[in-house]
Amino acid sequence: MELIGDYYAEKILSRKDLIERELLGWVCWGGVELQQDLFGWKVHVGKDEFACRSETEARYLRVFLDLGWRKVSVPQDEKYLAEILPRLEYLKRRADEIIDSGLAAVFNRKLKDEVRRKFYRKISGTAVTQNPVEIGEAA
Repeated sequence: MELIGDYYAEKILSRKDLIERELLGWVCWGGVELQQDLFGWKVHVGKDEFACRSETEARYLRVFLDLGWRKVSVPQDEKYLAEILPRLEYLKRRADEIIDSGLAAVFNRKLKDEVRRKFYRKISGTAVTQNPVEIGEAA
């Protein structure tokens, strides 16, 4: 399985047109909502919200919020962001399918959350270092 951290390092960190965005770290799974308003797009996480220039950027941030990252670099080129986003969303969706099937028989919510965090930390690293790229600390 291709690691999200490897994809991020290859396709995003190699670019020069990046803006760093501060995120929250761990959030409640399923607690990230996208909303369009008169001024653009926003990502809502509980009482916090992140203003985005487009739906593409909002979807991009949602992936990393779901993974528990504390900060993420965002390419400024909207066309490039739209080009890499489908693969990024696929990798996240595939990771969710794997972890969900593995946790199907676990009923303890705290244990599920801990395993999910560790799994996301693992896939957020790179194959070379196996260190996560700016991911939140486990609670």
